[in-house]
Amino acid sequence: MKKTFIVILAFSAFFTFFSCSSTKKAETSEDSSYSEKDSEAESGDEEKVDVSFMIAEPQISKTEPTFSYNTYKVQRKDDYHKIAYKIYKVRHLWPCIYAANVENYPDPDLIRYNTDIKVPVITSVSKESDNIKAAMFKSYKAYTDLAASAKSSSKKRKCKDRAVGVLVSAELLIPGFISGNPKSFDKQDVADAKVILRKKFGYKI
Repeated sequence: MKKTFIVILAFSAFFTFFSCSSTKKAETSEDSSYSEKDSEAESGDEEKVDVSFMIAEPQISKTEPTFSYNTYKVQRKDDYHKIAYKIYKVRHLWPCIYAANVENYPDPDLIRYNTDIKVPVITSVSKESDNIKAAMFKSYKAYTDLAASAKSSSKKRKCKDRAVGVLVSAELLIPGFISGNPKSFDKQDVADAKVILRKKFGYKI
């Protein structure tokens, strides 16, 4: 009788231990499963975080020029540079004419013969400096956009050179234009413009 009682007691203790151990494993397994799911959820949240604000990109001014205008009939072999020299005696003001007609002629190198275009009234560069700046930004962006979409390397190079030319014109008209807008222009364009300003115009920048 005493032996039987001891056997029953031992068996009962073993069964209790086995049950507790199984329960603990199940809880551990659930905890592990939860941790993995929780980790996946957190990882998923991290992938959705918007970090675009951390990427530095050129920022082009959206300001629109607000000149008053006259009209001009395009002659044979005219381009914006020639028209600017005819009207203002300063060819570097050509982006102002382009910006005034961009809706009809989005390519700065193309205007149609024998058509009337708008020509801004500019009596003083200092008085119209804000409008001139806005026109320069618009012209620079036009060339950089054309360069980005160009299918040939020669076309791309040509557009990049013209974009640099805009920066040169802007700096000659409004000293400090380039340095005052450090995030607005491609670094290589700025470097090329500075070389031209120093070598061709003796401009210290």
